[in-house]
Amino acid sequence: MKKDILILVFVFSGVVLVLIGAEGSDRKALENDPLALICLITVPVLISLGVLSMRKMKEMHYMVVTSYSSLFMALFSIILIVAQPDQDFQFLKELTAS
Repeated sequence: MKKDILILVFVFSGVVLVLIGAEGSDRKALENDPLALICLITVPVLISLGVLSMRKMKEMHYMVVTSYSSLFMALFSIILIVAQPDQDFQFLKELTAS
């Protein structure tokens, strides 16, 4: 239990550091796009929900729960990207180009 809380504190601290330490175009992006800010803030919440779901499904194999969780997060991310009019999947080409 204490380990889970410590991990969540680290994740939340990381999110706060990203928000505080953003400079230049990153700061402008966070100021202009409230959805990006909301997504950053919800990361610790999603992690804690994942931990709770793992505890509730103890009788299921951990790989099944992890697969369900990963599938849900992937679908949720795709829906968010498609729902934003100024976003597309161009970032995938930039990631694979290097």
